[in-house]
Amino acid sequence: MKTPRRALFSMLTNKLSTGFWTGFLLGPISFFLSFVVFAFSYWAVRPFVWAAMYQQPYTSRVIAEGSGEWWSIQILWLFCSIVFGFVVTAVSGRSVGAVFSWFAALWITYCALGAIFGGFGPGASVWLYLLVLLKTPIGAAIGFAWWNQKSNFSMRAE
Repeated sequence: MKTPRRALFSMLTNKLSTGFWTGFLLGPISFFLSFVVFAFSYWAVRPFVWAAMYQQPYTSRVIAEGSGEWWSIQILWLFCSIVFGFVVTAVSGRSVGAVFSWFAALWITYCALGAIFGGFGPGASVWLYLLVLLKTPIGAAIGFAWWNQKSNFSMRAE
């Protein structure tokens, strides 16, 4: 029996050809769409959580590095990376390794350019910098493992 998740991905993979370009294009699209959904949800809930935690109305301010809101945004980005890894694994078929290799090369280039031209301000924590750099690959790896674990489990159940 197919679960709703398997039925949805079965429908998508039957309509779309699976392969390198499908994963390469749908991965970033899924990341962006999940970011929009998660960010809107966070934006809608944030004033209520703020009022419950601090017993005062929410006031907009600059998000300081290491603050609670900063951590919330990092977790939101990690969830989007998990969705990205899940979708890339689901729609790439046999070329999933090639797709992840290309995204890894792009991510390393992005991080190198960020370290050369941008980076954190003076006195920034090395651990926070590593978190910012590694949350996307870690999330993609979790999404990859989650898809493989779920698909292996459902194959054993059938």
